[in-house]
Amino acid sequence: MYIRVAIFCTSVITENCTLSISGYSIQTKYLLNLYSKYLPAPYFFRCHNSYFVNCQYVDCFSCYEVILKDNLRIPLSRNKKQKFRENLIEF
Repeated sequence: MYIRVAIFCTSVITENCTLSISGYSIQTKYLLNLYSKYLPAPYFFRCHNSYFVNCQYVDCFSCYEVILKDNLRIPLSRNKKQKFRENLIEF
């Protein structure tokens, strides 16, 4: 049996990393940098120091935030705005 899950975003709050997967949140002790090895571009993008987003679930974005299809709002770093736009075009 093959189960497919969708990672919407990952975030770091204090010392824990939270994976938001198919409506569930999973807390881990691993650093967000560890996940960058396993979350391939252009499908995932680190839009802020504390967040990765799954580009398949991006609805729109503004100068300051990324809005996912479930209306979850994720901050968008000013320094990463242009790269994020290019990543969405590539995606």
